[in-house]
Amino acid sequence: MGIPVSLKQVAEELEALPEGWTAYIHRETGELYSFSDEEAAQAEGGEEGDDLADWEMESVAKAREVLDSEAWITLPGKFEINEWEIMRDFAKSKTDREAGENLLRAIHGKGAFRTFKDVVDQHGLRDEWLEFKERALESIAREALEESGIPFTKEPD
Repeated sequence: MGIPVSLKQVAEELEALPEGWTAYIHRETGELYSFSDEEAAQAEGGEEGDDLADWEMESVAKAREVLDSEAWITLPGKFEINEWEIMRDFAKSKTDREAGENLLRAIHGKGAFRTFKDVVDQHGLRDEWLEFKERALESIAREALEESGIPFTKEPD
C-alpha cells in the first residue's frame, strides 16, 4: 500500500483539469500527473518526431510511462465529475426558495455555467457555492481513491 495522498490536492487536480485532459495518480507515491488527449495519442502511437520540441518529447515520454504502467490509476474526468449536476444539487439545497429557483433556471440554456455563476453572485452565495463544489469534488476524489485502494488524508480546513 502506498503513502496517503491529500484528498484536497486530488480534488484540486480534478477541478483544474481542462476538457480533453486526463489526470492520473501513482498508487504507491501519490504523484499526480495530467496530460492532454493529444499527448496520450502521441504516446500510444509512438510519435516522438523531430517536429516536437524537447519539452513536448519529455511530456509524451512521461505520458507513455503513465499509460504503460499499472501503477498509475486514471482519475475521474470532466464527464464523470459532471459540474452541471453539482450546480443542480447546489440549487436544490437552497432553503431560500427564490435563490434556488433562480439557480435552477440559470443552469438551462446557452451559457448556463456563466449564468449560474452570475446568479450565485447576485444572491451573495459565492462562498457557499465554492464550499459546496469543493465538498462535491472531494467526494468524487474520495470514491476514486477508495475504489483504487489508495490511502488518503483529509487535512483540516
